[in-house]
Amino acid sequence: MVKIDISWPEEDDWLKWRKACEAEKKALKVQVREGNKPTVKDLYKKKQIKDKYYFGVDGLFNGKCAYCETFLRDFQRGDIEHFRPKLGVTDENDQPIEVDYGNGPEEHIGYYWMCYDKTNLLPSCVTCNQATKLKDYKIGKHNRFPVMGDYAIDESGIGKEQPLLINPIVDDPAKYIGLETEGRFRGFLKGLDGEDRGEMTIKILGLNLRDQLVERRQGKMNEVRAKLVALIMGVAPDAKEKIIRELTEMRNGKGEYSLAVVEVLREHQSLFMNL
Repeated sequence: MVKIDISWPEEDDWLKWRKACEAEKKALKVQVREGNKPTVKDLYKKKQIKDKYYFGVDGLFNGKCAYCETFLRDFQRGDIEHFRPKLGVTDENDQPIEVDYGNGPEEHIGYYWMCYDKTNLLPSCVTCNQATKLKDYKIGKHNRFPVMGDYAIDESGIGKEQPLLINPIVDDPAKYIGLETEGRFRGFLKGLDGEDRGEMTIKILGLNLRDQLVERRQGKMNEVRAKLVALIMGVAPDAKEKIIRELTEMRNGKGEYSLAVVEVLREHQSLFMNL
């Protein structure tokens, strides 16, 4: 997982969609204010917007799952995932969260007012998003959203809420998650400095339990090191330029498993910068 820096589009289709989303948000708030349960429409995953901006390789997320960095279209169907769950909230063990809306404890009805919020919508692979069982562990985010302290029950509480999961649009995952580049656990992610957010994110999404992810992170590290060796050994000027351009694009988020690229290049930072 890496930080995703987004410049929000100005194209007409995006702006029209955002306007419709704002209208639906207002409608949801009216429903709840009138004592009804929020009824969410699937506008948040409009096909044209999803395919172009969320899943496209030239879109906002480079065609990758925002969590595990796997290309979505090559390997599996993707979802538009709500970082803060839209309807219903559970803890890290998938047990319903109870809050007080003013009439005593009741189950959290979800962050319905953020259902169409652009900072709350992330492209996700099915495994990261949907609940499943792997190696006797439940993985997949689904409605799980553990926080430290109190849960927000309306817009005013969001600024005070302390999520234990990482949103790569809002947060910088590099503060919380690192990568083992050598030794027995090479390719495994690790929480940094005892940060609960890193460990919790790795655990809930199963980022170390999924062998394929670990192997692909290892393969990406091998690829980067092979390119660096080629540069050291000496290649033709046009080939050198091509390799440096590829490494720069990989470091900046193009292609899968950018964290693996970043970690290897950090180890050889002086070499890469000199090149």
